[in-house]
Amino acid sequence: MAKQKRVVADRVATFTDLLGGRHLITATAGPTLDPVVLSLGQTPDYRTETAHGSFPKHRAADHNPFRVHFRGGEEWCLFSIVTSNRG
Repeated sequence: MAKQKRVVADRVATFTDLLGGRHLITATAGPTLDPVVLSLGQTPDYRTETAHGSFPKHRAADHNPFRVHFRGGEEWCLFSIVTSNRG
């Protein structure tokens, strides 16, 4: 039987402060276990409702201003991604 390792988690950020008024889409750990956060600058609009259920949209009605927030040493860094609604 393998020896168990103890994992200790420390709070490194409050996402509310990090995001400002943006919407949290997901948070994960990067390759060096630093936090990586995806946010959206508008209310998420991913799904369409029909009489037969809820389905993902094939194409957004508008541009989606995403941001990826990540730790670069002791500082938070970010880059923006804007998806197009053009086919």
